[in-house]
Amino acid sequence: MQRVAVLRIIQQALANVRQHAEAGQVVVTVRMADDHLTASVEDDGMGFDVEAVLAAGPDADGQHQGLVGMRERARLLGGHLVVTSRPGGPTTITLRLPFAQDRTR
Repeated sequence: MQRVAVLRIIQQALANVRQHAEAGQVVVTVRMADDHLTASVEDDGMGFDVEAVLAAGPDADGQHQGLVGMRERARLLGGHLVVTSRPGGPTTITLRLPFAQDRTR
């Protein structure tokens, strides 16, 4: 279950880069520690005001649901997701998840 969640969060972050960022470069990093996993997606795109986007919620076309969905996936697995950006860029999405008791899931 965790593997699928990590994959989906990274997948959504990359889709956001493709659709919105106008980035020239994207770096995906996944690190494992004794008790948690950290994954980050950083792009050199145009960036955005995170608080304004999250406060506005989804627009009529359903935009911005991706950020909310990523945060919710992380929360449901006991982790958290941090989005760091500013107009002009860069943008970094960082996921931190504790390992499940059974790491084979």
